[in-house]
Amino acid sequence: MLITSPSIRPHVRSIIERFRPQTVVMSQNEVHPRIRLKTVGSV
Repeated sequence: MLITSPSIRPHVRSIIERFRPQTVVMSQNEVHPRIRLKTVGSV
């Protein structure tokens, strides 16, 4: 799963789906506030 800002989500998704279509790309607004995320890296 890849979390990104809402404004660039569509652009990131279009790039990612070419190489790894099974990767979920979500915006920060789509994540429920109570979900605990573990950051494993950043770009």
